[in-house]
Amino acid sequence: MKFPTKILCAGKKYNIIRKENDMGGSAKLMNQEINIGKEGKDDEQFDTFLHEVAEVILLERNYSYTNTGSWDDNGAIKFVFNHKEFQTFISDLAFAIQPLIKYKI
Repeated sequence: MKFPTKILCAGKKYNIIRKENDMGGSAKLMNQEINIGKEGKDDEQFDTFLHEVAEVILLERNYSYTNTGSWDDNGAIKFVFNHKEFQTFISDLAFAIQPLIKYKI
């Protein structure tokens, strides 16, 4: 699947790096990088891409409040936000993925 090489997440430019022989994804906020594996079906890659972009936006907006455990138990971060913050997140996400979506209003 083809992805842009750069994307704006909460006003910051992130490089999209495709990883050979990898099905997962990760993000490095300090380096402003989002890593997406090239393995797997297109829908799985897109799901990973959306997951990482959404997570980066939420972290950049400081909508996380606790480290609840290790990464191995999938409980390392909790996201908490009110409705106005949720709308800001949705606007950021829509702006970030808009170049990937072809639609007419």
